[in-house]
Amino acid sequence: MKAKTRYRLTTAGKKLVLIMVLLCIAVITAVGSIMITSATEKRNEPSDVRLYSSITLQDNDTLWDLAKKYHGDDESVDEYIANIKVMNGLKGSMIHTGKNITYYYYGNAD
Repeated sequence: MKAKTRYRLTTAGKKLVLIMVLLCIAVITAVGSIMITSATEKRNEPSDVRLYSSITLQDNDTLWDLAKKYHGDDESVDEYIANIKVMNGLKGSMIHTGKNITYYYYGNAD
């Protein structure tokens, strides 16, 4: 039966392994620090709130135009239109020039 050969690291090899381990720790620490800083900055940004306004309808204004312009990222155009219809007591999608309509949009409360 053949005897197993044992390998041993030289002093230079041990130093190289130590340097590689320390380099990995430094990279992991740097990446973690960047991620934590980024998350903290996002948390400190003022979040958008729902703000309300009203407009007088002009020729060719539609609920879809209003929705495309003002709907939020978390709602579809159809959801926005449904909300506007409820807010303004509209039964259908027909709106008329010269009438006022209340709508909402998203922005900073400042």
